[in-house]
Order: sequence, then structure tokens, then C-alpha cells
Amino acid sequence: GNLLYGEADVGIDPQTGIALGGSQMLPLANATDTEHHEDCRLFVFNGEPYISYTEMGGYRPGIDYTCITKYARLKLSRGKWSVLQEWQPRHGNNNGFKKEKNWIFFEHDKKLHCIYATDPEHVILELDGDSVKRKYDSPGPLWQWGHIRGGTPPVDLGDGRLMCMFHSSIPTETPPHYVRYYAAAYTFEKKPPFRVLQISERPILSGSEEDGHRVDPRYTEGWKPYVVFPCGLVPDKDGWLMSFGIND
Repeated sequence: GNLLYGEADVGIDPQTGIALGGSQMLPLANATDTEHHEDCRLFVFNGEPYISYTEMGGYRPGIDYTCITKYARLKLSRGKWSVLQEWQPRHGNNNGFKKEKNWIFFEHDKKLHCIYATDPEHVILELDGDSVKRKYDSPGPLWQWGHIRGGTPPVDLGDGRLMCMFHSSIPTETPPHYVRYYAAAYTFEKKPPFRVLQISERPILSGSEEDGHRVDPRYTEGWKPYVVFPCGLVPDKDGWLMSFGIND
């Protein structure tokens, strides 16, 4: 019932926003050890560090596998991180009885927003704690490598565009492998209704056998060995540095 997160003995790097130091366990409220937490992403809202994550129960698809999206405000004090408050937005299937994941959070006009969906429509939610205050819909991009999901918190390109890396998958493999994941980038307007502007012509990364993999015995029915899963994006000289998970 805990998350791993960086312990910053010297705080946060002011230029990159990256926590410096070792690591520690980050306790979450109401953790019962019957759930597990995945797909963590860090973002900044009102100048403070936040984390979003998927809280999951069970491992067997269609039997006991459910998940919800939560986010939390963090605090750094004397080199230790703690959770100040957690929220579970009320929208879609985010009630604990089905599957809701891959929400991507960002700040606009001093209000918290998230990318709720990218295709077939680009759906942006304005949030206030657990509540959805506004919903923006615009046409989604065209992409030939599966349904666009999740990705990195958007970065500001400084010209009216936000950019994020996303993942998708298509059923190209034989059972029990099933699918292969892909990653690419798209941009959208940084103001409502946040219309999509551009998308990569082809995948930038794909799940690969060369990275190695092994079966998770808790999750054999849904295990996917060929995965690339973008989570974070920061400027790096004349390019970008991305963090991502591979091969489940």
C-alpha cells in the first residue's frame, strides 16, 4: 500500500524539477495491503509537487481486476516526503467497480486539468479536488497503431502548444503475448478547448524482445511482454529526457 518516491536530501533541482537523492516509502491513506499502486507520475500544481497514480485491486481481468485514478499533494520536510491530501475524482468509471486509468494531469490558468481521453475525442477535465468543474471536447488525432492512452504530463513548448508522449498498442502477437506497445508524441493548444495540433507520423519507440521480460505469476492472464510505457518528460539540452517502463 505504499509508493516509492525520491527522497531529496537537497530538495528539488530548480531547473529540472527533479527530486535529488535516494528513495523512501511514501505512505498513502487507507492502505490495506489488498491493493497495489502503479503508473505513478509527478507533476507540479500551484508551485507544489503532486503525484498521480492508479490504485488497483486484483490481477485477473474480468474477475477481480479493478482500478481507479487518484492524485495527491506532497510535502518535503527535512529531506522526507509525506502525503498531505489525496483525491479520487468523481468521473466516468472512477468508482472502484470497473477500470479507470491513464489520466494525465497538468495546470492551466492556475486550475488543475487532466487529459481524460485522446481518441476518438480529445477530452480535458477541469478538476477541483474530487469534483469535475468543466469538460472540454475536441476531435482526436488520427493514429494507426492502436488506441491512444496515457502518457507524460504535458510540457509547455513556449509557443502556445503543449506536448506529451503517449502509448498505444495493437494485437500483433500470438497468445499469450497478444499485443505490442508503441510510444509517440502529440501537441495540443494550451488553452481551451485544447484542440490537438500535431501527432508523430510513426512510433518513436516500441516494445522489444531485446529488453528481456519474465512472467508475473500474479497476472498471467493479462501479462504483456512487449511494452513501452512513457511516464515523465523534461527538457534536456536541445531535446527531451523521457522516463518510461518496459515489458510489464
